Amino acid sequence: MVARDARAAAFAATLCSASLLAHQVAANATRDALFLSSYAVTDLPRMVVVAAVFSVIVVFGTSRLLVRFSPARFVPAAFVLSAFALVGQYAIARRLPEIAAVVFYLHTIAFGSVLTSGFWSLVNERFDPRSAKRLIGRIAACGTLGAVAGGIAAERVGAFASLETMFFVLAALHLLCAYLVRGIEGDRPSPKSKPSGKAPSGMHALLSSRYLMGIALLVLLVTVSATLLDYVLKSRASAAYTSGEDLMRFFAAYYAGLGFVSFVVQSTASGPALDKLGLGKTAALLPVFVIAGAAVALLMPGLVAASIARAADRVTRTSLYRSAYELLYTPIAPATKRATKSIIDVLCDRLGDAVGGAVIAVVLALVAARAEHVLLIVVIVMAAIAAVVAVQLQRGYVRALEKSLVAFGPNVGQAAAGPQTQALARVMQRTEHLIFDREQGTFYPRDPEQLLAGLSLSREIGASRLGTLARTITPEVAEVDPAEVRRAALESRDAGRVKEALRQGTLPPELVGRVTELLAWDEVLPHALKALAATVDRDLEAHRATLLDKETDFTIRRRLPRVLARAEDRGATEVLVAALADPRFEVRYQAGRALSRLSKRGVHTNAERVIAAVRREASLGREVWVSQRVIDERPEGEGDLTDRILEDRANRSMEHVFRLLSLVLPREPLEVAFFGLGNEDVEIRGTALEYLDSVLPEDLRAELWPFLDDEAQWTAPPSRSKEAIVDDLMKSRPSILMKLEDLKDE
Repeated sequence: MVARDARAAAFAATLCSASLLAHQVAANATRDALFLSSYAVTDLPRMVVVAAVFSVIVVFGTSRLLVRFSPARFVPAAFVLSAFALVGQYAIARRLPEIAAVVFYLHTIAFGSVLTSGFWSLVNERFDPRSAKRLIGRIAACGTLGAVAGGIAAERVGAFASLETMFFVLAALHLLCAYLVRGIEGDRPSPKSKPSGKAPSGMHALLSSRYLMGIALLVLLVTVSATLLDYVLKSRASAAYTSGEDLMRFFAAYYAGLGFVSFVVQSTASGPALDKLGLGKTAALLPVFVIAGAAVALLMPGLVAASIARAADRVTRTSLYRSAYELLYTPIAPATKRATKSIIDVLCDRLGDAVGGAVIAVVLALVAARAEHVLLIVVIVMAAIAAVVAVQLQRGYVRALEKSLVAFGPNVGQAAAGPQTQALARVMQRTEHLIFDREQGTFYPRDPEQLLAGLSLSREIGASRLGTLARTITPEVAEVDPAEVRRAALESRDAGRVKEALRQGTLPPELVGRVTELLAWDEVLPHALKALAATVDRDLEAHRATLLDKETDFTIRRRLPRVLARAEDRGATEVLVAALADPRFEVRYQAGRALSRLSKRGVHTNAERVIAAVRREASLGREVWVSQRVIDERPEGEGDLTDRILEDRANRSMEHVFRLLSLVLPREPLEVAFFGLGNEDVEIRGTALEYLDSVLPEDLRAELWPFLDDEAQWTAPPSRSKEAIVDDLMKSRPSILMKLEDLKDE
């Protein structure tokens, strides 16, 4: 029964679309002919602006009515009201054609947009996103056939009857639409939850949604482009034809031809475009073709080139763009859609007309002789911006689709679940590559490509979004170990997923090894360091094994000391001291940094083992000493023995040795002595050397002295006391600091 009802609704929507487009094309031809036969083409910009203002007033009223009564009740009544209004305008046209031209222009602009928007609201509320994608292309294609019929009817009336006769034809078409649209009635299931508070107004809902604002901006931009192209076409057409009947026959034949081309494009290209490009890029085809058409009209004068430019807009708009544009609304909640769709479809469309009309008026006032060229350049600029906006809408569509599916969560598994939900569930049940995150309430695929292989909506959804879309669809999968979910994210090559997994609370022991491997990935390094540091004392033995294993990746080994530097357990110093004997200099260098940081927190190190490490560094020889370099510079905020301004000037081996010495000797005078060695002041340098001469053990001093003072010759112990030397050294500190400030300015 449900399937038969859906087929009946689709059939009614198809016939109504054909009747609606037939009316639209015939009404546009009649409107243009009636207005241009009564007024000059230069009056058109003013009429466009007036019609836009009138439409704004109408749309605010109709949006409230749509929310209050629903499209199923409002739209048929509006079609009937329009039909009677058209009959009344026939009487005006017989006596006052100038007034009738204005009234009919306002009628077609306001009612045409509202009724078209209301019809498509009914369609995408009646069908779920999956069914809508399959049906909307077919409905739009039949609409383009109706456009052909409407154009032919208008052309024949223009050939054998008066212009005013079209009012009855148009009224009959709207009465037919009122009858057919009733067969589309029915709303999509909505979440079984009571609304809280008063529903937001249409403008509030629009302004609070970036996605809807993006759609509105797209409508505004493409409408401005269309208005300018329309003026160029009508300007050249009014120069070629003079009588009202001739103008109506031209426009009718032109619109009929466009309808036929639109039908061909819709039937052959709409489905493939949506499948291969997605909604955003398919909608972007409209501004792309507009740019091409405007370029042709810019290079070629005459009616033919202007007709091609306008055709590029209308054909794409009624075929590819229409299919993509209406699908953009399918995931939006019915209440929000009713409040906002007519505002976007009509208000933004009319605002685009008003902006376009204002641009035309300004251009005519400033550069009338070159007006068409300037307008075509503006069209190209507007269309280029619209193309960018359209492409960006794809992500908003995916997010809206996620919210729509999540809203069905309480009803999943019931017969009311939509085809898209059922399709996702079937795919998940057939695969063993799905894991569930209990904490986040989210499914993640181990292999997104395999999971999406059989899902036709994969281009709209995207592999990275599938986890959120699948939420609550197959509860039995929830027994999967949450650690496996996190592991899958950590093993992915998606930096965003990896960072999110690293932020998900305390790291379980079984994932420590995987996160340690991430230390080699620069993009996620800060997050990996933070996650490991939170459990460093618990996982100390694992870190010991990794750091001291010479087969482990060098990048990981040289970065792991940063984790150990945050440990509270004294055992971390034992691991780092052991690393001071590593054959790779940067592992030793980073271990020294980590020990220095622990020392500042009051964690002491075995002095004998540190001195032994210094002796090993001194035994390497001058060539090795001066050639040792580091790859990873000091992270921001990790200042210790040396200042950054000296890092490019000081020998890394020297820096490392002094850092180790600071673990067992008084830090502050040793730091001043290190800086003093690089000072050009002979007295300061001499004092630094004298201090080192006095504090270093004799055997160590003999090994280090060739590296500290190339010209020095060891002869005898210092003649002054150690206390006197330290006093002189600390007095030199202000001079040394002044020199460092000078280096900063270089």
